[in-house]
Amino acid sequence: MNVSAQKDTILYEIGTHGFLSTGEHSPFWFQNNQFGDVSHKANSAVLELNVSKGMQHTERTFDYSFALTGHAHEQENKAEFELHEYFLNTRLWIFNLCAGSRLQSYGNQDETLSGGGLLISNNSSPIPKIFAGIEEFTPVFFKSGIVEIKGGMSHGWFTDNVYVQNLLLHHKYAYLRFGGKKFPVNFQYGLDHVAQWGGFLPGYGQQPVGIKDFVNVISVPDNCTHSPC
Repeated sequence: MNVSAQKDTILYEIGTHGFLSTGEHSPFWFQNNQFGDVSHKANSAVLELNVSKGMQHTERTFDYSFALTGHAHEQENKAEFELHEYFLNTRLWIFNLCAGSRLQSYGNQDETLSGGGLLISNNSSPIPKIFAGIEEFTPVFFKSGIVEIKGGMSHGWFTDNVYVQNLLLHHKYAYLRFGGKKFPVNFQYGLDHVAQWGGFLPGYGQQPVGIKDFVNVISVPDNCTHSPC
């Protein structure tokens, strides 16, 4: 186990952005894929404060990262403050355990050429989750890294409460990548399973949230004909 006393780099950042527009909304491609960082309102201003640390030492058996980002908004003569991103992510060997609200993209689409995945949007603020798994592609079987895997499971809590109150999120995924760094072309294939469950549904009341229901959500039983599915 590596126990060398390497120094970690903690970043402190402050920034601002805003829009003045004669239309009803801010330009679409300025707000798209920004995780809710840019308001859809025509006129807005944001002051952003951030403290963060990344996973910097890949040779370590243990490492960690974190971020704390706050936004002070001013739009339509109304000021408010919110935490946009906050999480603590730890890594032991190849395994990650993360808790908090983190900006993430899922799937194998090109983030610079795509509007994002169909399951989890890049156009809204992230929700608080607990994640456990292998977060980065990791070589298996062959030292050359021809075959790589990643995958994990997370449990989240929706915070908007627009219609269903206290809704829960289940997400698990597994990916294989063939080719490694020595080949110019890589092939990857993955499966994602996402489910909304629990919560208080108007007209139907509180939906099941027990241990048995959680197991049903994870296993996706073939005979599931009622909530949660």
